[in-house]
Amino acid sequence: MDESCACVPENSAMDVLSGKFYENRYLSQYIQSLWYNLVHHHPPSSKGNRLFPNVSSSTSPFDPNNRNISNHNSDAHADSDNSPSSVEHTGNTGTAESGDSRLSTVATTGIYNRLAIIYDEIMKDVDYEDWTDYIDTIIRFHHPAATRVLELACGTGIMALEMELRDEFDITATDISPEMIRIARKKGAFLSSDITWKVQDMCRLDLDDTFDAIYMVFDSLNYLLTETEIQALFDSAARHLHKKGIFVFDFTTPSYSSKIALLLNEKRDVNESYRYTRTNEYDREQRIHTNHFEVEQVDPKTGKVIDRFEEKHRQRIRTFQEMKNMVLQSDLRMLAAYEDFDLEEATDKSDRITMILSHD
Repeated sequence: MDESCACVPENSAMDVLSGKFYENRYLSQYIQSLWYNLVHHHPPSSKGNRLFPNVSSSTSPFDPNNRNISNHNSDAHADSDNSPSSVEHTGNTGTAESGDSRLSTVATTGIYNRLAIIYDEIMKDVDYEDWTDYIDTIIRFHHPAATRVLELACGTGIMALEMELRDEFDITATDISPEMIRIARKKGAFLSSDITWKVQDMCRLDLDDTFDAIYMVFDSLNYLLTETEIQALFDSAARHLHKKGIFVFDFTTPSYSSKIALLLNEKRDVNESYRYTRTNEYDREQRIHTNHFEVEQVDPKTGKVIDRFEEKHRQRIRTFQEMKNMVLQSDLRMLAAYEDFDLEEATDKSDRITMILSHD
């Protein structure tokens, strides 16, 4: 299997697609603003919404605590409660707890269930517009005929909903956290989205379907702490790809964690009800990047803390060569690997690398 990276032709994807690259940008800006207003319990503008006629100032704003909203793309497991008061991402592959070494570490620890309620606030500085444009461009460049798309580790669904604005994709979005999917489903229902939402472990997908493109971003791969988990992910993706389908994912490297770890430390008030502290640590020897979240729920009237919980997220930071070697051991091959958010060929010095795999 060829481990060489395909470089972008002189007439690059960004040049070829530049006419469409930003054509939906104004839609994205509106949606990003809408998410922020909804999660902070602010109604949409009284001016109305010409893009989504069913959204108006009289529409009940999205409330992540309200479990009464549903849509036709329901999933039987979406509202299950698996929310310990304190969870730690320990690196166990699942064998001891589940008897199945294919389970991802995330599946055996329950992280992102309680944190889901403030996840959008934690991620509010992420430029979802540019990131979605980037992934959309990659998909259309490497598989122009793609129509059926699967997102893994979709979180609260912002990127899937952004992707729905750009192309006429038939999108399925999955996450291991029932709470993440519950919130994503509410957003979809509020916007009359056609996205199908499913609770799934990315290391053992069971969708009884295949897709033209599968993508997974925000360094979700780094949450897989063992090579066994990563191979299970590759096998899982391969089973759900059409013959000419592509698997797009990113991961961060030691170069990135060495630079960014201390810069991610923060204290923030989410709203009148929640506040959190986030501390980061990077173990260069073990190449483990730890995010520790301590969250307090506050009574808005009295200011008294009524609940506390914490989650400790551990990521194993991989080198480019390690990932290329693991791809060689899989049933997929590497079509390309890009640096950061560009379409330049990745190198061992890249901070974030986006890889594109396929069967052929």
